[in-house]
Amino acid sequence: MRSHTGENFNCDNCPLSFSQSSHLAVHFRSHTGDRPFACTFCPSSFSQSSHLSEHLRTHTGVKPFTCIVCSKSFSQSSNCKVHMRTHTGEKPYNCTICHASYAQSISLTSHMRMHTRK
Repeated sequence: MRSHTGENFNCDNCPLSFSQSSHLAVHFRSHTGDRPFACTFCPSSFSQSSHLSEHLRTHTGVKPFTCIVCSKSFSQSSNCKVHMRTHTGEKPYNCTICHASYAQSISLTSHMRMHTRK
């Protein structure tokens, strides 16, 4: 098995390499635009089955991830993780210019525009 030898599977279209051939196959779809996993409720399609599974929750309303502090439920684990920061005060995204910190990367991105405006 190549993953145990440290040998990589290299992408022919870009510099990326992967430890497993299946990861290369998924990545290759980013070059071809292949999206074989289609939603049966709307026109959306996805390059990975896990992304379709996450998307389907928007139609079904299933929210399997629950905040352990306030019991609020979320359809995606990442949204639950970001929400937890409202309880912990964690702000892992820091401005390298003025050292302001934010709980979400999108907030830092928005903040950085202030520094680049002329």
